[in-house]
Amino acid sequence: MLAIASAFRGRARTPARTAAGDGGATNSSNMPLWSMDEWQYLEREVVSDPSGRQWTVALMDVLGQEGDPDMPNKLQELQYSSGRYFTLVYSPTGGLQRERGYAVLAEAEDAYRELLAAVMDGSLDPTQPVFREGLED
Repeated sequence: MLAIASAFRGRARTPARTAAGDGGATNSSNMPLWSMDEWQYLEREVVSDPSGRQWTVALMDVLGQEGDPDMPNKLQELQYSSGRYFTLVYSPTGGLQRERGYAVLAEAEDAYRELLAAVMDGSLDPTQPVFREGLED
C-alpha cells in the first residue's frame, strides 16, 4: 500500500464512510478516508477463492487518475518507470492484501490474468498479505 499511497500523497480524495458507517469524513487522526473502489483501474474483477471469500483483483496505472492535476509527462513517466502499473488484491473492506509494480503494461496485464486465476483456484491465498519489498521513500 505504501507505493500506491505515496504515489497520491497530497491529492484530494472523496472521503469514504468511517468504520462505524456513520458517513463521517475523517478518521481518528483527522485524515480523509478513501475507498479502494474510488480509484480508476485498467481492469478490475471481484472473484471468489475456493473458500467462498470475495477479493477484488485489479490492474492500475498510477499516472493520470481522473482529476489528477499531474497528468503523465516525460518526467513522471521516468519517475514511475520501475513501477507505473500495479496489480492489486484487496478485500471487500478495502484492506490491501497484495501489490506489485511493473514498468511495462504487457507484463502487468499478464500478471493480472495470472493473479485472477491463482486467487480463484486457491494457489494464492490473499489472507496472507504480500507487499512490495525494497521500496525507497
